[in-house]
Amino acid sequence: MAGHNVVFGQVENFDREQVVKKPVKHYVLVSGLDYHDIWSFNSYALDEKKRIDGLANDLEIQIIYVIDILPGTITKIEKDEGAVTETVTQYDEITKSNYPSHHTFDDLGKTNYITKNTIYDVVLEIGTTHPKSLMEMHIFSHAYWNGPILANTYSTGAVDIDMRIDDTTSVSSNFTIAMNSIGYLKIWGCSFPIAANALFSRIRRNSNYSSSLIEDDVVFSYPPDHFNFVTSSGESLDLVGILNDRLGKSFNVTSKIDLTFKEIKLLAAKEFNGVYAAFLAYRAGINVYAALPATYAEITPSFVISSNTMQNVNFYKNHLNVTVDAGDYGLYDKTTIQGFIDMNP
Repeated sequence: MAGHNVVFGQVENFDREQVVKKPVKHYVLVSGLDYHDIWSFNSYALDEKKRIDGLANDLEIQIIYVIDILPGTITKIEKDEGAVTETVTQYDEITKSNYPSHHTFDDLGKTNYITKNTIYDVVLEIGTTHPKSLMEMHIFSHAYWNGPILANTYSTGAVDIDMRIDDTTSVSSNFTIAMNSIGYLKIWGCSFPIAANALFSRIRRNSNYSSSLIEDDVVFSYPPDHFNFVTSSGESLDLVGILNDRLGKSFNVTSKIDLTFKEIKLLAAKEFNGVYAAFLAYRAGINVYAALPATYAEITPSFVISSNTMQNVNFYKNHLNVTVDAGDYGLYDKTTIQGFIDMNP
């Protein structure tokens, strides 16, 4: 197109091509490790990468970060109209020597491992250089209510690799500025407190329970000792203590217990709001898919939620209207979480 330059008060004509900036789309794939047998979950991340590779097109720049904690590598792959640029940043490798006993991480005096802060910094860099360009982030690891267990480290250790709820107070803004409005984070793994699963199971053992609609004022009556639970290893779990804590009650396990269905839903809602995914989703204002409370993933072959915990999935889906994806992971989003916060006994 024709353009003009002004030189010493005179106008000079010239021809130039219009430069159109391509949109950039980022994807982050994080592989934790199995700290029992010391192997990486990277094969699952690479399966996701194959799908993401198919999304590339000539109208945009695609950048994928493959973060593999076990070998200590961060691979950045940039695709632009068929041209592929790949760079690898090397960190300290993790080996069996890092787990001398009890499957707990020993840093062996090294400090240059890939940690949660390394990962949070990648998200921050994406948001700083290309705001709202993070389309998908996937984390493959063991996990529990407090977050992804990337390497099974101590929070008080010199090197803390695992993600935790406390992180979200300082890093949520990283995700806010990076995540696209239709983007999401998915945490592939478990959220399976044995006590919560046992409590949900005992609650369902009532003639009033059904997978269809139940009115809030329906009363569920449980006989004395109904919530007395001992694990196969002989450990007694204080299920009534959980009820009392979540509902502000003073029930006794040896007494009859009455719960309205509204109270049962409130209990489940508080369990939902108490996990890492909920804290990050609420504070960052992003969508996070993660295991629902009292559910666990079958790592082999495909990290889907186990059919053994589908009754817990169905409770959240049918009675609390939680969105569930194809792998039976639940959606943690600010609207749902706020709705649960606003629930009254």
